[in-house]
Amino acid sequence: MTGIPWVLQLLAAALLGYGVGIAKTKGGPEVMWGSQVRIKNLQVEHGQDFGRPGLSHLTLWGASQDSMKQVEVWMQTFAPGTGTPIHRHDNEEIFLVNHGEASIHWQRAGEKASMECAVPKNGTFVVPCNVVHQIWNYGKEDVQVTVVIGNPPIRIYLYERWNMSYDHGKLKHPYTFDV
Repeated sequence: MTGIPWVLQLLAAALLGYGVGIAKTKGGPEVMWGSQVRIKNLQVEHGQDFGRPGLSHLTLWGASQDSMKQVEVWMQTFAPGTGTPIHRHDNEEIFLVNHGEASIHWQRAGEKASMECAVPKNGTFVVPCNVVHQIWNYGKEDVQVTVVIGNPPIRIYLYERWNMSYDHGKLKHPYTFDV
């Protein structure tokens, strides 16, 4: 994981099960705030589609909602035949596939060809800064991913299609999930 800030490496290890669990608690979505430890009850949290049919997005910990400074953590579910728009951002991004099989499609600046790879349940992948990419669900069941975003808030550049000039991405900031 060379080149990834230590806090992202630590969070990725935690998400992969190295000593972190979900606390079962009573009460509202945020039940403890003290001693610099915060706990949320994910059983009472619900995702939103933000006008994108087939998407369920839940910001578990965010810059605007929770004053996070180093990382944001999202949980996203994509129905079959849906995914993200083609985009890039100047943040590193780590994905952990919790359910289903996600497809990552990407294209580096200046390259004509794009690449695609399927990532199974319990697989993980990293999208470096400014790589044009898209996550898609080609399967017959929902895909759920946990996403760790470095250096929030995210500044998204959207593309209408593949093979567009790198500098023709349309900036969308703040992004839908940050407001």
